[in-house]
Amino acid sequence: MTEIYQSIHKSCENYWDDAIDYFGGEYTGVLVLGLLTYLIVYVGGSSFFTLLDILSSKIPFILNFRLQPKVDRKEKWWNCFVLVITNHLYVVSFLFYGYYYILPKLPVEYYSPLPHFFKIFLQIIVYLMVEDFLFYWVHRTLHHPDIYRVVHKTHHNFKAPFAFSGNAVHPIEFIISGSCQFVGCLIWPPHVFTLYIWIVVRVWINIEDHCGYRLYISPTELLPFFGSSKFHDDHHKDFKGNYASTFTYLDRIFGTTIIYDNDKDNEKKY
Repeated sequence: MTEIYQSIHKSCENYWDDAIDYFGGEYTGVLVLGLLTYLIVYVGGSSFFTLLDILSSKIPFILNFRLQPKVDRKEKWWNCFVLVITNHLYVVSFLFYGYYYILPKLPVEYYSPLPHFFKIFLQIIVYLMVEDFLFYWVHRTLHHPDIYRVVHKTHHNFKAPFAFSGNAVHPIEFIISGSCQFVGCLIWPPHVFTLYIWIVVRVWINIEDHCGYRLYISPTELLPFFGSSKFHDDHHKDFKGNYASTFTYLDRIFGTTIIYDNDKDNEKKY
């Protein structure tokens, strides 16, 4: 097993170094590769669930997995895409432009050797927990009436969310919630390779939270204390409760979990 691991690890190092060099070197290559990674996961994953929405009118079986099957979400698509494009043209572009000057000052490594896979796993768990804790309180704050109607209401216009709507938020919220994702990285600085794995994990969780489908084989459904797509979908449906982004324990501790009387599945999981 050790030889197999070392072989896989070495191959990853070679491909990683070649990719950074291909896209422009230590700083430019890292940023370009990061932006491509983000866009491929976000656009690719969201497009898959959007395709399911389109096919559901011809393949009714798909509706068995949709969380709010009676709601026509297509009427919200245009508003969603305007917000998403705006956020990505201005906010994401600005952040990546800023990172170009910030990265050289951060204590991170770019090239091989890559960290041990077990260290990567531990760091991702830490980043999930830090982000989840911060997001829970930020999210609850955004539901304060005075803040909600100015900022967070933009996102809650999508009462029946779909994958692309995960980033259909007010630009201020986009910056604040996005910043929560990198606090853990400041506490325990990662190798850039680990940072990109973290980006993939966090973007996918955001897609799954808003996809509008029950994914019974997803790790978030199978692992304890993980919120599922239903967990966040219920938040959009009721507007209050289920504030955490990843786990369920904070909502349980502070009494903000949404549990319906006839929803035995939710009672069992949460």
